[in-house]
Amino acid sequence: MTKYLLILLALLLCLGGCASPVAQESSQADTLTDADGAPIAESELPAMTQYVRGEVLYLACAPAPHVYVGEPAFTLLQSAQQLTEQIREEDAAALSRYDDAFFKKSDLLVVYLETTSGGNRYGLSRLERDDAGLMHLELTLLVDGDTEDMGNWLISIPVGKDTLQKGEQIAYRELPFGVTTYAPLPDVQYIRASVGTDDDQHDKAHYYLTSPEDVARYVQLLSPYAEQALAYYTALDEAFFAAHDLLVIPITEGSGSNRHEVIELTADEGGVTVTILHVIPSAGTCDMAYHQIIIPVEKGLLQRNDDLTTDDVTVKLLLTRNMQLPLQ
Repeated sequence: MTKYLLILLALLLCLGGCASPVAQESSQADTLTDADGAPIAESELPAMTQYVRGEVLYLACAPAPHVYVGEPAFTLLQSAQQLTEQIREEDAAALSRYDDAFFKKSDLLVVYLETTSGGNRYGLSRLERDDAGLMHLELTLLVDGDTEDMGNWLISIPVGKDTLQKGEQIAYRELPFGVTTYAPLPDVQYIRASVGTDDDQHDKAHYYLTSPEDVARYVQLLSPYAEQALAYYTALDEAFFAAHDLLVIPITEGSGSNRHEVIELTADEGGVTVTILHVIPSAGTCDMAYHQIIIPVEKGLLQRNDDLTTDDVTVKLLLTRNMQLPLQ
């Protein structure tokens, strides 16, 4: 019996050692230090041109070629030799901590980033693959700077050996200030359709539907060609409205490529605040787009006017850029 237990223990240890993490884990992932490892307070971060958060090193640098606001450049380094050959000389010198001993165990993802303000400071919030195998890299804005100059950063991220492959696409996103992690609310519908016959009035009101009768009145405001919206609304029955009401937030977009993700709904005595990530891709179309964001909410949450609208909703629309870029 003891023999079998030892064999099982050995197998478990092997499996644990063979797992390749996407990013090197740290027991203090959010710990802030200067480049020499001395702890720094968050209040000191706006003045820092070099800092470490977790195991990620952030260095202010000169502008990098072919790097633009919201469109960083990714480089994968797998040896100290590649570091000296593929990174600018002044930047390679600043990354001298990554030596042969480091590269025996890890690779290094280098991100060149241009920002809209020299006062902005960032932190890594996510680096992981989704179920389809696409790698996601998200940075969050730790300090929302208000300087008039541009900022440029070199961000070096240790990753597990052979976790990334040159040439693969990375889905990149910059999260707005105050959002370090998020999950889209479940059951929210995003439908492209206009409300009302006058498109200029599309997003002038929020709608609150409490019954199939409300739905019957509301669909009269929709275009007869809005087939997806009509199919959704007319499928709602008494059983749905016995447990839910429906909040509809119309939004007008200057590009049909822009998208939305509802990440939070908070209620207080004055009504509700809906926080929506405004997802902007790297390249977009020039067509106007009219969207309806449809959120099931608890019964009786809001007050409704006679014209199906509600005055109890505040929308926080937060910009986040979203794109896929190749790993060099």
